[in-house]
Amino acid sequence: MDTASHCLYRNKVCHLPRALKKNGQLHSLCEFHRVKANLNQRRLEKKKKIRKDGDAATPPAARAGCKELWVDPASSEDEEAAEAVDHVIWAEPIRLSTP
Repeated sequence: MDTASHCLYRNKVCHLPRALKKNGQLHSLCEFHRVKANLNQRRLEKKKKIRKDGDAATPPAARAGCKELWVDPASSEDEEAAEAVDHVIWAEPIRLSTP
């Protein structure tokens, strides 16, 4: 078997023959690595979908590097603040360049 018909898996040398497409041409990978790559692709798509669906349900506080500070309106001296149910203050870190 010549090297052109070997699996073209990037991370390691694979001596298995490349899988055949329905039209008779060769896939880049052997059947084992194709199944593995397809599984990884489905996992990634599922993770992205969960993350996308979860973003709508989770508050913006879930952002990395962001802190959520809750203020009790009953303890506030401001009359306008006392009318509100609760207040949320978002604090994000400031990145300063080092001297």
